[in-house]
Amino acid sequence: MEPKFKIGDFVWVASLDKTELQTVCPECFGKKCLTVILGDDSSVTISCAGCSQGYQEPTGTISYWDWVPTARLQKITGMELSEDTVEYRSNYHCLYADKVFATQEEALVAAAKLAEEQNQRDKEQLFKKEKNNRTWAWHVTYHRRQIKHLEKSLEYHRSKLAVAKTKTKEVINE
Repeated sequence: MEPKFKIGDFVWVASLDKTELQTVCPECFGKKCLTVILGDDSSVTISCAGCSQGYQEPTGTISYWDWVPTARLQKITGMELSEDTVEYRSNYHCLYADKVFATQEEALVAAAKLAEEQNQRDKEQLFKKEKNNRTWAWHVTYHRRQIKHLEKSLEYHRSKLAVAKTKTKEVINE
């Protein structure tokens, strides 16, 4: 493959800049909680895991990136040729031939296409659950089990406290 540019040429490179944006959580619709209807038709409200990060409380919003097309002027400082591809170098950065152009306008057209494709991929990913290794059903079951356990523990400790109160009165009365 014959390279279009040579070492020392200045070229326009199609690239993307990103800005962080916020949108309403697609799971809780900004309410920060979800209502789960159990098998006995009772309902339980739980915190939304879709808009919470780690141990932080839900925010009602999720962040995403907006990709903006740009064109950068770069000097070719090296190149790597193979049978069917050309890779240009600019200060140790790899510049792929399909993103290198002679004019800024060509680079911006290519960058606009890249931005559109990346934004579409990000939108698709935005409305998927990601890294939630537990289901909502698991969360509800776990927390109901914990509540039952704590209620039993509370009952036990109240009975122990009641016994302690009767013993204290006996000592005081004697």
